[in-house]
Order: sequence, then C-alpha cells, then structure tokens
Amino acid sequence: MLGKHQGVEALMEQWRRYSAYFDDLCFQLDHMTELSKDLVQVSASLRVTATNATFENVFPQLLAEERGYRRDDAEDLKAAELGSKLLGRRLLLPCRLYLEWDESSCQLVRLNMDVDFLAPINRVLNSLEDAAYVLDQALISVDGSIGKRFS
Repeated sequence: MLGKHQGVEALMEQWRRYSAYFDDLCFQLDHMTELSKDLVQVSASLRVTATNATFENVFPQLLAEERGYRRDDAEDLKAAELGSKLLGRRLLLPCRLYLEWDESSCQLVRLNMDVDFLAPINRVLNSLEDAAYVLDQALISVDGSIGKRFS
C-alpha cells in the first residue's frame, strides 16, 4: 500500500515516476527501528534534482505561461521566478516508511511511505509562503505520490 494506492504495480509506478521526473535519484537508508515483531519504521532520504520534467509532471503551475494558462502578470512572474530558483537544485526529501510483515504467510503485507517536500523546498526558496505557493497546485499527494492522479 502506498498511501491510498495498493499493490506492487502502484509502488513500481511511483518509482518509475520519481526516476523519470527527477534526475540523479538516490535513496539512502538513514535509520531502521523495529516497533514490534511485525512492524518496522524506516527513516530514509531521497535525493533528487529538479528538472524540466519535474516541472512538467509535478509542478506544472510553474510552467503555466508556456502552457497557455493566463494568470495576471504578477502571478506569471512569481511562477517563473520560483521555477528558476528550483530548476537544477538538488533536493533532500526526508522519507518515512512503515513495513508490516505477516509472519504466518512470510510476506510483506503493507508498506506506507511518506515523503516530505515542504522542508526541502522551503530550504531552497527560503520562504514558507513561496514553498506553499509551489506545493499548492503541485501534483503531489499527502503521502508523496507524484504525477497525474491514479484512476
């Protein structure tokens, strides 16, 4: 389970998207804690570089003028400025995973993963207001799933 999405295919689709939408993807385990006999919590870091593909698929509102969506000039300027600050930047996305193991079937039965985009974007932009603006219409769900919504 990845957020509200279930199955191996949903998990693989998200890894495909992260790999396609960002450059230099690097997942690093930071710490693992056994919470119970069948539940493990993992703290990790996902390092990515923001690219044009990131804007097209995750932050399309930053490309609104190019896409033909007209807002007022101040909004277009703000989107362009924020996009230029993020383009090519390396982001360290903190992640937390919960893995639930079923001992009777000897299988992983649940994987929940949360990815924090707010803190690293705030760090780059140095403004919580600007980070909120970038994330407001981003194609990122609460659990960190990215790209167009699953049907």
